Amino acid sequence: MTRKPEGSSVLCGLHPDDVVRVLVEQHDLLRGAFALVRESTGTARAQAFSDLAHLLTLHESLEEQVLRPVTVEIGEVDVARARLSEELRAQAVLARLMDLDADSDEFDLALGQLEASVLDHAGMEEAEELPAVLAAVDEDVRRELGRAVRMARTVSS
Repeated sequence: MTRKPEGSSVLCGLHPDDVVRVLVEQHDLLRGAFALVRESTGTARAQAFSDLAHLLTLHESLEEQVLRPVTVEIGEVDVARARLSEELRAQAVLARLMDLDADSDEFDLALGQLEASVLDHAGMEEAEELPAVLAAVDEDVRRELGRAVRMARTVSS
């Protein structure tokens, strides 16, 4: 029996390639990347932010390409639209951050906004979208989708 995603917990009972597990693991990576940016300074902070921006951009792109079509296909159009809207807002903050000095107070404020936005978005996915996918999509299909997400991430790294 699978259980509902809860925050960043390991999804007991799901195959390592299950797209739900893969995406929640990526949410955990994003949480860690935000922490690294917050804890760093100077050149290390700029590099940590660059890594975070790359990971976040890739993750959201993969969700748009892999997860959202499935969400729409299973009849959760409003959920897909809400997640897309959240992603667009986060992209706007990310774009603003790219133009700021990573050690400035303005950067810290915008980084906090981005982190809150991304973590709220991930929480909504884990509470609404991913459980719907678990309930409606065959396990073999979820594994295939998860392998596609893992492969795309590996190729872009």
